[in-house]
Amino acid sequence: MIQHHYILAAVRYSGVSLYSSHATIYVHILDANEHAPQFLGLYTPSNLITNNINVLDSDAMSRLGSFTFYVSGDSPVGSSIGCVTAFDPDSSDNGLIVYNIVKGDTSDFFAIEPKTGCITLVKHLLPSHSYSNTGELVPGLNSKLFVRTHYLVVSASDNGTPVSKSNYTQVKIHIVPGPGGIDAPAPRFASDDVLYLTVHENVPPNTVLAPLIRQLTSDSAIPGFIAFRLVMAEPMNLLYEHRTNSNVPINLFGVIVDTGLLVTLVQLDRETHGDFHRLVVEVVGTGGIRNMFYDRLIIQSSDILNYQGD
Repeated sequence: MIQHHYILAAVRYSGVSLYSSHATIYVHILDANEHAPQFLGLYTPSNLITNNINVLDSDAMSRLGSFTFYVSGDSPVGSSIGCVTAFDPDSSDNGLIVYNIVKGDTSDFFAIEPKTGCITLVKHLLPSHSYSNTGELVPGLNSKLFVRTHYLVVSASDNGTPVSKSNYTQVKIHIVPGPGGIDAPAPRFASDDVLYLTVHENVPPNTVLAPLIRQLTSDSAIPGFIAFRLVMAEPMNLLYEHRTNSNVPINLFGVIVDTGLLVTLVQLDRETHGDFHRLVVEVVGTGGIRNMFYDRLIIQSSDILNYQGD
């Protein structure tokens, strides 16, 4: 659209006259804010998606254009992740775009430059962990898993008046191992000693007996890069052997793969399941740990409660 027009106007007396005057008229057509910014992502978002979108609506998010970036898990703070780009056909201030992260960056790992749309890393992706000095389970301790893929929602808003218009895109940031893998030690249990646990009789299934991730050395307990596996579970009929059913199944206990929570799978009964159990749990590095080393922990559980004898 032509925004500037020049008009040459002349005025003279009616009839025959040698006298006239001329004036140049400059016309500037103000742009109306007709368009919302459109992201130039992998998929073109619908023109119907403007600033009335609900960014909490997962169905709406699936219709957005998307950008995909990759970053090494050991990237330093300040590293560039990538840039999102949007276009607004409106002119002047109506076409000036400002970018913001509006959803997804719950851990504040990323920042976006408002004018360029370039995303940078503002916090280390690999978390550091500490351990409590007490034996009690502290809520939230080591419970935040390392996220392999971050899903952000980025807005592009124009500077239009009287109403600014916006559009949205989804940004996928995949965390990949650095050269040779993640620079982290292989998982190791802190002690080679047998771990002894006491189990209450008649506790319901899915009762947490121990968070085994706390048995690892502090430098190797990196959730998201370790996996636990119960490799053996067997009854130990050391006492009251006549009370123990010889057909006891071994699936009395389980270990959550990514968190290492040792849980009960059934309601335990001393007379049916026995007094003592020996478990062997294996932990292995995954997802880029340089040494795919595995370590094993031996657990001996005993049920000495709620038993009155003959």
